[in-house]
Amino acid sequence: FLVWEWSDAPHHSTSHHYFLADRSTPWWAVGCAFFSSNIGSDAIVGTSGGGAEAGMSVAMFDWGAVFVFVLLAHVFYPMYLRSGAFTLPEFIEKRFGKSCRLYLVVVTLFLYIVRIAMALFAGELVLSVVFGLDPSDALKVLVALTMAYTF
Repeated sequence: FLVWEWSDAPHHSTSHHYFLADRSTPWWAVGCAFFSSNIGSDAIVGTSGGGAEAGMSVAMFDWGAVFVFVLLAHVFYPMYLRSGAFTLPEFIEKRFGKSCRLYLVVVTLFLYIVRIAMALFAGELVLSVVFGLDPSDALKVLVALTMAYTF
């Protein structure tokens, strides 16, 4: 992390540039980032398992999400931009105060740790079933691959 911070620091001199990329990112790159942040091994395994159990009705949740995202983009995003905040915790602090921001950060970190654990378990399950690996070896492979493309 420190090497990344050192090598990338000159390119991100302000928080505006770091969080918003100076508002110069093309729409298709933002869309791809948005999609990739919502998909993972837990979603693939969960959707497949739900589809096998309940049928195509599980896909309706994903189709319904399109309307929610459009609502968010047209109603809430302009409010968010007008506030001048770069991050959601900053917006919450401006709107509701520091205690709400702290609560949001603590809950988000806890839920993110739980989500990472679920994603690792789902990926480990897939690797152990598909390739016949021991579950602990599959988890080591998954973590090593993740570290390789992250750093």
